[in-house]
Amino acid sequence: MTSHEKLIPVTHGKMFVREVGEGHPVILLHGFLGASEDFLEIAQELEGCRCVIPDLPGHGRSPLPKDSQHYSMRDAVKDLEDVCDAFDIDNAAMLGYSMGGRMAIGFAATCPQRLSHLILESASPGLMDETERLFRREHDEKLASDALRYGMETFVDHWEGLPLFASQTSLTTEARRRQRSVRVNQNSEGIAFSLRQLGTGSQPQYWSELGSFRVPTLLVTGQYDSKFTRIAGQMARRIPDALSVVVFAAGHNVHLETPAIFTAMVRKFLAEEK
Repeated sequence: MTSHEKLIPVTHGKMFVREVGEGHPVILLHGFLGASEDFLEIAQELEGCRCVIPDLPGHGRSPLPKDSQHYSMRDAVKDLEDVCDAFDIDNAAMLGYSMGGRMAIGFAATCPQRLSHLILESASPGLMDETERLFRREHDEKLASDALRYGMETFVDHWEGLPLFASQTSLTTEARRRQRSVRVNQNSEGIAFSLRQLGTGSQPQYWSELGSFRVPTLLVTGQYDSKFTRIAGQMARRIPDALSVVVFAAGHNVHLETPAIFTAMVRKFLAEEK
């Protein structure tokens, strides 16, 4: 399967992007502490799809944006538009996991004409309550400071110990090793930037935009992730053409924990909705 890597210019700097396969374009957006390689195996199994997979701002091989102090979720969406332009993509499916799912929701709210399908894995449109948003910003600021102070090994130790990822203890040794390698090799400055500028407490909330979505939308969560399963149910009631699926024996990262089931579900959804 054809595969290419590029560092492309975008409005706010540069972005590293992988391109895998040929066919209908699908943009895949990884989660916090991830990178484009997180979706490589999935992309290779999506026959008939041209998968475009960026390293999101602050992650992987994408350098920090030029003005990282004032970068925002809206700026990230603009840079994703630039990625589409660079690859001559007018209309694509977009799949986002967790943080990448939040960006995908922002993209759908801003550029609906550029989407054919939307797939959201363990994603949220943001926090509606301002007090909760403030608390989350304070929490993310502490995490950002910890990443800079203690380094990525210690930060990842803490992150992997969160209850949200408890179900990942059942992963194979090799799968856990690969995921940890991606995480610990992040740049701590990039991770601190991501928490401060693109965290849930900093992003706009898009709940009020969901009713205007007009593309087929697949919401995927894991059985063990009750919080995001509840959020997906609330989103499904607001998005006109949405299907919510809960995957048995999976947690927050469904594509990592049950890759064959996840890939088959995405293939079926894209095929039925073309």
